Amino acid sequence: MRQFTKEDLAWYDGRDGVAAYIAYNQRVYDVSDKRKEAVNENHRSRERGAGFCP
Repeated sequence: MRQFTKEDLAWYDGRDGVAAYIAYNQRVYDVSDKRKEAVNENHRSRERGAGFCP
């Protein structure tokens, strides 16, 4: 099984044709198809590699 670092996951943000991955409970999920569903007019863009937690 592939091991991901925070830096690896930061790259897979769904931009520029790259897959979108998230980590939850020590597992990595490909949410590339879900990203299109989640984006709406309230979506705020984040810099590549920026986390959602402080």
